[in-house]
Amino acid sequence: MSESDPAPIRTNRYRHLVGAILLPVVLGVTFQSPVVYATGAVPIVYVLYGELSTPDPAAARLDATRSLAPTTPVPGEPVTVTVTVENTGDDAVTDLRLVDGVPDELGVTDGTPRHSLSLAAGETATFEYDVVAKRGTYAFGDLTVASVGLSGEYDARGTVPVETTLRCEVPVEDVPLTSQTARRAGQIPTDIAGEGISFHSTREYRTSDPARRIDWRRYARTNELSTVEYQEEHAATVVLLVDRSQAAQVRAAPDQPTGAALSLYAAERTFYELLSGGNRVGVGFYPDDVTALAPSVGADHAATGRELFEAEDAAPTDTYVSDPARDLLTWLPSEAQVVLVSPLLDDEMVTLAKRLGAHRHDVSVISPRLVESTSVGKALTAANRSRRLRTLEGSDVPVVDWDRAEPLRLTLESFARRWL
Repeated sequence: MSESDPAPIRTNRYRHLVGAILLPVVLGVTFQSPVVYATGAVPIVYVLYGELSTPDPAAARLDATRSLAPTTPVPGEPVTVTVTVENTGDDAVTDLRLVDGVPDELGVTDGTPRHSLSLAAGETATFEYDVVAKRGTYAFGDLTVASVGLSGEYDARGTVPVETTLRCEVPVEDVPLTSQTARRAGQIPTDIAGEGISFHSTREYRTSDPARRIDWRRYARTNELSTVEYQEEHAATVVLLVDRSQAAQVRAAPDQPTGAALSLYAAERTFYELLSGGNRVGVGFYPDDVTALAPSVGADHAATGRELFEAEDAAPTDTYVSDPARDLLTWLPSEAQVVLVSPLLDDEMVTLAKRLGAHRHDVSVISPRLVESTSVGKALTAANRSRRLRTLEGSDVPVVDWDRAEPLRLTLESFARRWL
């Protein structure tokens, strides 16, 4: 509910009638005719009516709420904005004009944030419109209200505060990493037997083994000592390589994000989650800056990564190097895994994955699904992308085929169960 409302604003709807009043007066004086004088009475009545029928400020008697669905969209996903307005006063409010405070960065794709209505005392009304989510956080403004008087000569304007924030973020908790790891404590399971929490195998007992790792059940059955080995968990060294090539600068529709923007979004969420697991994470942007951020850990590294992603989002790729794959291979640590994040709209990333694998780097792919099969051209693009996915999987490269209708986190969890 608003705290105060400004004074009514004159619309000057009847300004043109001033001439209609003055002309009969002048002519009546000139010709000394009462009949001519009388013709000026009608416009005088309208002007007086306009002056006396000022509207009652309505914003002070309104409450409003705003809801978003879904609450955590991915880039390019439609978000339905629902605005509910209630008249909390004792009298009816007529001829209301409402304008919702849509952030400038968000485009309205369906419906309208403008609405006209009248509300009886205690009555509630609702209107909806759709916007397209973009990566980032966006604050909606207040609801602007104008109530117009019966004559239309004045309208009273005010605002009804409504706090709503759209956050385009999807947490990523499981990332497709293979068993190649660095020798640091972390959350990525390995195929190495040792300390841990998951059973790996048993071996012959050694006098140096701690008693807590002896398999006492087997000893009770066979009278033989054996030691339980557990699956170790080490931190991985991972480089996220984001496809920012010209081929990735494609949209499924004019109001949708590009494949490069979706890839950047998925890589950023993966970056933070891998860091939170204690893993060493680096970042590269293909093909212009494949050595953007060397693998490291810690809060300072996370802050540097955040600045890097924000800068790349504001200024997409416009420069290229002669042989980005060679530069990447020269820079990569020998133990590093590479996660390619690409919409796979050409064969270049498939070739790069094979080249990295030939140099003994484990490679995984996260691929946002961009093109819907709604036309012949898009169907062909989708078919070529499916072929690339099959080629990668046939080369034992794990692939996350991310359908934006499903949260990325759930897609990766399903992938982990299938591949790891």
